[in-house]
Amino acid sequence: MDPTTITRMESGKRPTTVDEIAALATVFEIDSTALLAPSEDALTYFALRSAVDRLKTASQQRDSAEERIAQSLREVNSILEATPNLRFRLKPAEVDLIDRLRAPF
Repeated sequence: MDPTTITRMESGKRPTTVDEIAALATVFEIDSTALLAPSEDALTYFALRSAVDRLKTASQQRDSAEERIAQSLREVNSILEATPNLRFRLKPAEVDLIDRLRAPF
């Protein structure tokens, strides 16, 4: 069986036939009912996998956002170093934002 077929079956994107369930049960040397009614542990593991996948996605998005913030902050710093008088033309909330973001970088 093609690995992408198995992946699609596992994710519920492809229906599984009775013959395929029987064949998988034979390969894994388990009763076919184990494939139809997963154990509590299997359901918990599936929930864990889903949570880990969401965590990875969120972490990648955060990393990307942090890189954009750092780049923008370098640009702001460069402009303000060259022309410090422009800082006074910014709104107080903008100055606060810049000062707040400078701290961790």
